[in-house]
Amino acid sequence: MTREERPILVVDDELMIQRSLCRLIGQLGGRPICLGGTQEALSAIPTLSRPAVALIDQDLGDGKGEAVALALRARWPDIEIVMMSGRLPTRETRALLEQGTVASFLPKPWERDELAALLGGALQATVTGPITPLP
Repeated sequence: MTREERPILVVDDELMIQRSLCRLIGQLGGRPICLGGTQEALSAIPTLSRPAVALIDQDLGDGKGEAVALALRARWPDIEIVMMSGRLPTRETRALLEQGTVASFLPKPWERDELAALLGGALQATVTGPITPLP
């Protein structure tokens, strides 16, 4: 698999958001892998091909997105991870941002153009380097 063919991982327990994100990723030419929660993601990580980027909901119904971020970071130290939420970042998420474990925070609801720019940068990052965090 070339670097450009890496999938984009989406972990979100809200089915409508997950489907919307995955549909948009497909429209942008990406290959989404869509998972619905902490346990599903933690079980899948050992079998996944390395994603280009991971979009993880901060507050998953069966756990915390931070656990998924840490598991991804342990498997792929250079993976780009974006935490998402309709709330402010938790203390744990802020710590992961400060440590560099999470590259950026994407507030929900997100704008299509904002997400497209982030994903475009993430897809570009698989070839040229890390993505630029959102302000």
